[in-house]
Amino acid sequence: MSDPAWYAPITPADARLHQGEILECPAAIPFGPQSAEPNLFFDETLELGVRLEVGLRVVMTQDCDIEHNNTATILLCRCLDLDGSYRAAWAAASLQENKSDSAKRWQEHRARLVTIDRKNLMLLDPFPPPGGANLVVDLFELCLLPRPWVEPFAQCQAARWRLAHPYLARLQEKFAHLYGRVGTPDATLC
Repeated sequence: MSDPAWYAPITPADARLHQGEILECPAAIPFGPQSAEPNLFFDETLELGVRLEVGLRVVMTQDCDIEHNNTATILLCRCLDLDGSYRAAWAAASLQENKSDSAKRWQEHRARLVTIDRKNLMLLDPFPPPGGANLVVDLFELCLLPRPWVEPFAQCQAARWRLAHPYLARLQEKFAHLYGRVGTPDATLC
């Protein structure tokens, strides 16, 4: 994360958490039995577990809410290294679907990811500097963590980076298009 066009460093004097800040932090990920149809009546007991997963996450909570203390929690989206953890997840999904995870197929998928806008994925930096990583934000993988826990954790990080404008604005726009409901008629919201 050293390309000044895509990322801006956050100085140690700036203790406040920022929207678009990229943190390496743990999150509790629930897991348990998957069912094709949800059990709405809860007539059986399900055992669920939680695993602690450390990884890169981007802060999605609005800057104004953070600055004015309007939120007790911080919303984060998972970031994946395109050629590392994202490729491993893609290969596992391909094998599960009985598809090949060949190098040729990966290069085709990777090229489509760089050139085609995906609903839930945003490639933060399609052309990183040599030795830098392509980071992919997965907007489907959200976690909500208590603010009093996230802020001190962020301040302890050796180097802090924030997604620069206009790339932060593009990520905000993509998130709003995916989760926004403005202007859609829905009787359940009335």
